[in-house]
Amino acid sequence: MATTPLYQFQVQVKPRYLADQSAPVQEQYFFAYTITIR
Repeated sequence: MATTPLYQFQVQVKPRYLADQSAPVQEQYFFAYTITIR
């Protein structure tokens, strides 16, 4: 038996590289993420 979904939502993710906190020579890379749920 199929059912109709009761809720619909969207998820959007925007990554951002944090160059001032990263140290590529030491293989350390930092990112921040903004997640939007609608």
